[in-house]
Amino acid sequence: MQNSNSQRNRETALAFGGLAVLAAAFFLLLNFFFGAIFTVLAVVVGVTTFGYLHYVLWGHALSRQTAGEREDELRRARLEAETYEREQF
Repeated sequence: MQNSNSQRNRETALAFGGLAVLAAAFFLLLNFFFGAIFTVLAVVVGVTTFGYLHYVLWGHALSRQTAGEREDELRRARLEAETYEREQF
């Protein structure tokens, strides 16, 4: 099961990588015809994309690392809620 998931992740990464290469080629072509406006736009889009992907990948890894802590906190909150309900009645 993990191997299938790993294969799917690899395919997704290759697809996004290919898309990034095509997008870069497209912006270079537009830059050749239209000048500096598209250079600025390409830099802004590139930095934004890099930041977004970094956030998504880092956030996913952090979420996996803290999954156990999150489960413990939810369990503790449920026990506190049950204790509070018993005390009210």
